[in-house]
Amino acid sequence: MPNQKLKFFESDVIKLVLEFLDNRDLCISMLSLERETGIINGLYSEDMLFLRQLLLDGQWDDALELIKPLASAPNLNINAVRYQILKHKYLELLCIRGDGGLEGIGSGQLPQEFAAEEVMTCLQELEPVCPSPEDYKQLCLLLTTPKLEDNCQYAHWNPSASRVACFNQLRPLLEPILRLDARQAAAAQSAISKNDRLLQLLTKGLLYEACVELCQARATSPPDTFVDLIIPSVTADTELSDADMSLISWLQSVPVSAFACPFEQQDLTVDVQRLARPSLEASWAEQLLVQPPKPKMFPYSHIPSGRSRAATELLSRSMMAMQQQQHLAMNSHQQQQLSSNRSTEQQGNQQNYQTNVQHPFIAQGNSVSVLLGAKPDSVSCYVCFWPQFL
Repeated sequence: MPNQKLKFFESDVIKLVLEFLDNRDLCISMLSLERETGIINGLYSEDMLFLRQLLLDGQWDDALELIKPLASAPNLNINAVRYQILKHKYLELLCIRGDGGLEGIGSGQLPQEFAAEEVMTCLQELEPVCPSPEDYKQLCLLLTTPKLEDNCQYAHWNPSASRVACFNQLRPLLEPILRLDARQAAAAQSAISKNDRLLQLLTKGLLYEACVELCQARATSPPDTFVDLIIPSVTADTELSDADMSLISWLQSVPVSAFACPFEQQDLTVDVQRLARPSLEASWAEQLLVQPPKPKMFPYSHIPSGRSRAATELLSRSMMAMQQQQHLAMNSHQQQQLSSNRSTEQQGNQQNYQTNVQHPFIAQGNSVSVLLGAKPDSVSCYVCFWPQFL
């Protein structure tokens, strides 16, 4: 039998990992892997792909501009689309407000009044597109919590998971309009990972290894020896070079009559022990204002560079305010310093006059403090009249 060749692409392996991370809401890792590799596990038209990246980068205002032409599209609730985008923008602004000034960003703190102003503006835009008054009331109630994470509904909130959730909520609304044509969709069906394909391959691979070990043990053991099936660990210490076609080659050489041997069908229960994820401690507002790395390819290359527009405007306005405050503080300090210098100079002049003037009038206890207490520029005027008092 000629040697068989097994070929697969690393990009497909990355898609397996992306699907695994997405299914378990490990969105921070998923988005980092997407940006580092430029690979996305999904079937999207260019328009949908571009909108997706705008949302994942937090470019909320650009996303709102992009969907404006869709307002007249049939069977599309444009208010529902706007609601999802504005809601997630609102949550991020609440996060920035709740972080109390973004210590560590720039050289100062973000005045909360600017964040509050942006929050209220976004809340006003949300009111006409909210599905119900109750939804709007719940959004308003978020203003009463000092930090977004203090609300039980958002206790495990993070920007990456929120942005992915926003796209997943918009996708069924927009896919009928921003969809691939039938030919592209049919050709790309096999190019994505789905149905937990990574776990499928892990399970089948472990069973294959167990079958190899079972066959080898049965072949080398006495006929009456019972050999149990032992499924190896996922992290077993094996090498890629250990994989060969021996089991398949043996099965191909088994006579056809052997396959007619009756056997009992057994079910397999796959019990995946879920990861006990730790709580994350982070300043999410800092993450919102940091520009992550991105590959030089579509759609990343067409996304506005830099921070999200809302966060950038918020930060730039706060920095302008801080510069004004620093300028005023500097002027106030200079004025205080100048006033202090003048007072010191005046006291020095008084001491000089009191030390240098030796006259019987002063020796007799007469006071001229009213003259010496005058302003420095007036002292000389009063001194010239001293002889008429002496």
